[in-house]
Amino acid sequence: MKKLIAIILVVLVVALLVFVIDIRDVVNALLNADIDLLIYGILALMGGLVLLPIRWYLLVGRKVGFVGAFHSNSISFMIRMFMPIPIAAIRVMTISLATPLSMGEASPAAMVELLFGLVERLVFLLIFLAAMQSETSGGMLIWTALLIAIFVGILWLTHHIDDYLPNIKRGLAKFPRVNEASLEIPLEYFRDGLKSLGGTWRLTLIMLITLVIAGSFMIGYILILGALNINIGSTEIASLATILFFIAPLRPYVIIVSQIFMVIVLLTYRVADPPSALAFGILVYGIEMVVWVIAGMWALIRSNHSLRDIIELPRKILTASRYLDEYFKNPNGTSSAD
Repeated sequence: MKKLIAIILVVLVVALLVFVIDIRDVVNALLNADIDLLIYGILALMGGLVLLPIRWYLLVGRKVGFVGAFHSNSISFMIRMFMPIPIAAIRVMTISLATPLSMGEASPAAMVELLFGLVERLVFLLIFLAAMQSETSGGMLIWTALLIAIFVGILWLTHHIDDYLPNIKRGLAKFPRVNEASLEIPLEYFRDGLKSLGGTWRLTLIMLITLVIAGSFMIGYILILGALNINIGSTEIASLATILFFIAPLRPYVIIVSQIFMVIVLLTYRVADPPSALAFGILVYGIEMVVWVIAGMWALIRSNHSLRDIIELPRKILTASRYLDEYFKNPNGTSSAD
């Protein structure tokens, strides 16, 4: 089903390019962009991209050092820009390329990072709701209170995860095609990852970084859309929040699929014409792609690996569970399978 959806999306984007959107209009939209706003938008987006490896370093621990965490992060996102592989799976695979850490040892951090990825999506949801209710007084106070409640909830969970893990497992098992057995290992990783966060200050720092990442991406998207000579109002902000909710910093879509999704959302909200919508998708994805390709290739060189190692990574997904299971057998050691 997922492959069929991907094929349909690719066909749609080709149809848009050939029958609906005149490429000359897209080029004109890019050439007529406000350079100042575009530069500010790129800087804001870069701010969020730079903070992603910092958060990953805080999550994965000091065993790898910041340089190792940075290399692992760069390789992960470079792969994700071109291959439809879940970011958590890429995380645990690339960590063994760039650092001495095994896949099993990195799994708890990857699971907890998904929690903060969910926080990012909640931020975008709150921005969407705030934009839709922009005329309602006291809206910002409500959204701020909700964010504080989320942080308090995560902090509370880190201290009570052992008590409530069985209840969480039973609750998740009620969803279709989910059973408690399939949740056993992921939740164990999640529990170990939460415990590894340590004191309140570290969790607070990670939470603040997460909020800044979300804010940087939101501001960057707003400025880049504004650079295309589109007036920014509540509807435009709501449309961008919708895009970021589905294409959050931890969930970038692969090339082409990303652009068609952005075009569809912007056209649905009627905030841009087809050429400007496609120009926006090209700019945003292009900026991220350039950053991650340069950083990822540099990370491969510095860690003495090549593109061949990247090509072989999908094969490792099929045996990832064997690597991850070694975490429980020897959580303080290095996987012999690496």
